[in-house]
Amino acid sequence: MKTVKTILLTLIATLVIFAGTSLAQEQIAVPLSNPGQPGKLSLKLVLGSIKVTGYEGNEVVIRHTDLGRGMALMNDSDNDEDREGLRRISRPASGFEVNEHNNTVTISRISPVRSVDFEILVPTRFSLTLGSVNGDYLTVENVHGDHEISHVNGNIELRDISGSAVVNTVNGNIIATFSRVTPDKPMSFGNINGRIDVTLPANTRFSTKMRSEMGEMFTDFDFNEQESGRTDEHTRNGRFRVQMNNWVIADVNGGGPEYLFRTLRGNIYLRSR
Repeated sequence: MKTVKTILLTLIATLVIFAGTSLAQEQIAVPLSNPGQPGKLSLKLVLGSIKVTGYEGNEVVIRHTDLGRGMALMNDSDNDEDREGLRRISRPASGFEVNEHNNTVTISRISPVRSVDFEILVPTRFSLTLGSVNGDYLTVENVHGDHEISHVNGNIELRDISGSAVVNTVNGNIIATFSRVTPDKPMSFGNINGRIDVTLPANTRFSTKMRSEMGEMFTDFDFNEQESGRTDEHTRNGRFRVQMNNWVIADVNGGGPEYLFRTLRGNIYLRSR
């Protein structure tokens, strides 16, 4: 029978004090069911930053720093008069839960009103599903897998990753550098406000669709451009309709899976290495 390992984290943990600050970083090592085999990590935050780094190990090492309450509770309408003559016996919980099952590690039950930063080490062959709403950064480095990365207010940076990625943010830059890509696997990069800057191996075979509403696009790849500023014309319900798509569509190195790049306010940079 397959077993599920569950670890409930509280503030009763080994503390590692950052030099020069009063904030404490807590750490836990999560063993994997199948050490040496590929795995998956899932983490979604409301408040906080995320950094995930691949390393030559067989455990997922989770380090987290509780930065305190990041927003007022909806029912927090009391004042000092309400507390007169009373002593505090508790503080808002900052615990969370970690589940490991068949090399899939899920971090959940994180307080939505406290800001928590995570620094996580994973074995190099790990796929990632990461998301944050408000955080200073979301960074991934030296991890191979299929990644889904999302942010709302903050930058996303992927350094020397390999595999494939679907990356989205609203307000922030997307910067990604790939050492290798998975053949025949589509990828997507999109935001509203910010630049998109992606570097791929020079021999990568792909077909691209690129669009920036209020910015420009740059590349050093040799584009075999198929269509640009295409017009769609069709009749529907007796009405004639013309639609300008304004996509740049091209094959690179003979073409391959679709790589989509789209931003509203920002430039797109597609580089070779």
